[in-house]
Amino acid sequence: LAGRSDESARGAAAMTSRSAQASLSMQSTDVLSLIGAAVYDLLSPHDLLALAGTSSDVRRCLAALVALLKAERGRVQAVLTKVGSDWATVSARPSTLRWNDKNIDDADIHTLRRLAHSGALASLNLNRNQISDEGMNAFSAIIASGSLAQLQDLRLGGNRIGDVGMESFSTAIASGLLASLERLLLADNKIGDAGMTAFASAIGTNGSLGQLTRLELQFNLIGNEG
Repeated sequence: LAGRSDESARGAAAMTSRSAQASLSMQSTDVLSLIGAAVYDLLSPHDLLALAGTSSDVRRCLAALVALLKAERGRVQAVLTKVGSDWATVSARPSTLRWNDKNIDDADIHTLRRLAHSGALASLNLNRNQISDEGMNAFSAIIASGSLAQLQDLRLGGNRIGDVGMESFSTAIASGLLASLERLLLADNKIGDAGMTAFASAIGTNGSLGQLTRLELQFNLIGNEG
């Protein structure tokens, strides 16, 4: 009886798999493309490739996304090499990344989206790199995705972040997506009055950084108005 039960379970699983494949295969090209685009940011690379292999129609429609994923993986690998890390380390969902003094630039920040996807980071050190407003805009988008909700320690001192980058950062934190943050280091950048005004407004409206105990802003361009 046990053998028959196992066979029945395997048969049911096979039927479910065939049903799912048939359902996807019956969709139009436009629908399949929309499905792929919608799940691109939600699925791991392995899962996206598995979805692409469901049927020839799905594979054809997701070919562009798979190519994009492979290119993005190459860029992430380049960043990992730059900081002296590897896939095994980041795949283990580390709580701390010490990537200070690694010459990380704006283009590299865009790749952090995949590395921060697990939402496990508690401490991120990006001090003394080459991050400017463009990189801060990209970093703010990562915050807005909710991937850094567990972050407690963020260090961005010694970069080239100005008012534009600070304004986008302020918009991201205003929604409370860095509510766990306890330490924020932004010293030695290019933040002026406009950036500081936006930051003050963001943290003053709804207590979006209510856990903050340490804030460094020295050696910026903040005047009396800021």
